Amino acid sequence: MNNEISQEAQASIAKLNQRKARDRLHRDGGDSISAMRRRIQAFAIERGIPSATIAKLMKGRMTTLQIMRFCKEYQVNADWLMAGDLRGLLDTVKRRKPSGADEQTREAQEKEFVRLMRLVEPRLYPDLLTQLRKQLEGA
Repeated sequence: MNNEISQEAQASIAKLNQRKARDRLHRDGGDSISAMRRRIQAFAIERGIPSATIAKLMKGRMTTLQIMRFCKEYQVNADWLMAGDLRGLLDTVKRRKPSGADEQTREAQEKEFVRLMRLVEPRLYPDLLTQLRKQLEGA
C-alpha cells in the first residue's frame, strides 16, 4: 500500500492553505484601502521616498496602474503592498537594491576590514578564518 500523497493532492493542499491565508487577511482587514495606505507610508519612511511622491500617489483614488508603477519603480511586491501578503514582503526585502548610502556604508566597512586585517599577525590567520567561517555558516 502506498502511503505517499500524490503531487495533485499536495498541490490541492497548498492551494487550500493559500486560500485560507488570503481569507484570514481579508477578515483582518489586511486588504483594505486604509491598510494599503499604511503599508505605503511605512514603506516610504523605511526607504526614504520623498513625501511629495507619496502624497501624489495617495491623493484621491489610487488606481491599480498607479500602484503598479510605484511597485515597479521602488521594487516592492504588489501582493504585499495591496493585500498584506507576507511572502510578498519577504520578496520585497530579498530583491532590495542597496541605496547610495547603503553602498557607501558597505564600502567604508570593507576598507575598515582590510585596514584591520593588515594589522593582524599572520600567525593569527588560521584562528580568524575559523571564526569567520563559523559566523558565515550561522548567517
